[in-house]
Amino acid sequence: MTVADAYQTNYIKLEELEYIYAKETPVLLLESWILQLSLFAKVPINKDQIHELALLLYDDCRFLNMAELTLFFKRVKKGYYGEFYADFNTMALMRWAREYRKERGMYISKLP
Repeated sequence: MTVADAYQTNYIKLEELEYIYAKETPVLLLESWILQLSLFAKVPINKDQIHELALLLYDDCRFLNMAELTLFFKRVKKGYYGEFYADFNTMALMRWAREYRKERGMYISKLP
């Protein structure tokens, strides 16, 4: 899947989850993605870090749909943006989210 493929899906966006269910829903979803990433990379992260990072990601990525979110985390796992080392680097994850948003923005800017 590419950024274009993910963008063009008609999947629900993170911010729509907030309106449909509850304010906490998209943050909880992001927390589950972050926890899964931590387990995948075998890099420890505590509950407070997960929650804070989920809040930060939601602030910056609320407009992403589920396909885009899936693509982003899949790319992170593949090392597309960089590697995790012995520590869960929250700033790196936020930087990688910005990189994904730049890719997305470049695609959108080329749309008619």
